[in-house]
Amino acid sequence: MINLQNKVDKYIHSGNIEFSENRNVISALVDYQRALDIYDYMDKFYKIQHHELLVRIAICYDILGNYQKTMDYLTIGMKIIPNICNLVLYKSVLYFANGDHLKGYRLLNKYKNLSSGNGVGKENLYDLFKLVFNYVEGSNKKKLLDELSTMLN
Repeated sequence: MINLQNKVDKYIHSGNIEFSENRNVISALVDYQRALDIYDYMDKFYKIQHHELLVRIAICYDILGNYQKTMDYLTIGMKIIPNICNLVLYKSVLYFANGDHLKGYRLLNKYKNLSSGNGVGKENLYDLFKLVFNYVEGSNKKKLLDELSTMLN
């Protein structure tokens, strides 16, 4: 167990360096995937680390433009640890950007419910994304200006 966990840690560390310092998303993805493959041989592992690894893989696929794999890995990660506000918002934006506006709005509202009471900044973020979604959908200018005025006041 300890030897396998050490290998997972080394692959994740290497992937993080490739991603953040070397800006090599492909190499990072390979390292992250190697770490993920090791989980198949482990009886016990850190749930939070597994979740974070899945999210990192999803982000790599997003950067590479593979929407389906991004959603697949993000969904698996969110099953392990659900209701993380920023991931709910991220997935909402992914849905919306790829034309599934209904699911995008649904998750945006979930984000609002999850983040309510967690500070003014999160409420403003909800309002901002709602405004952007409405703009992308082609809402009329008066409605957008009214929403913007409400948000700024």
